[in-house]
Amino acid sequence: MPRATEAEDSTRRWFSTTLRSIGDAVIATNEHGRVTFMNQVAERLTAWTEAEALNQPLDAVFHIISEGTRGRRREPSHQGAGAKARWFGLANHTVLLPKTGPEVPIDDSGAPMQERRPDKSSGVVLVFRDVTLDEATRNPQ
Repeated sequence: MPRATEAEDSTRRWFSTTLRSIGDAVIATNEHGRVTFMNQVAERLTAWTEAEALNQPLDAVFHIISEGTRGRRREPSHQGAGAKARWFGLANHTVLLPKTGPEVPIDDSGAPMQERRPDKSSGVVLVFRDVTLDEATRNPQ
């Protein structure tokens, strides 16, 4: 195996292990808005397994609506694209509609994954959490 490929594989394993071990939900997409990665927290909140979600359109797996209007939120896979990579908040009062089970109020953010060319995005990484768990932690009974 060429040295560059070994280094790339090592880096991919490192990032995968890191993203799988954090306490927030993480979903990554490719440049076409298709799911390429989900950690276990994202699986639990969306009710999709990573195997089911791989290569699915993000808006099918990460189906979000406005808590107030109940209107569908714009699919976030192309937000933040452009000359500068930066984190973006998707919206306040967002509700995730999982494949099965009750809806989940979430706090979320994301960022484009930049290519070497600053004007080209190779996908998006989304990080989100169930805000009811935050409230339970802040206000124990």
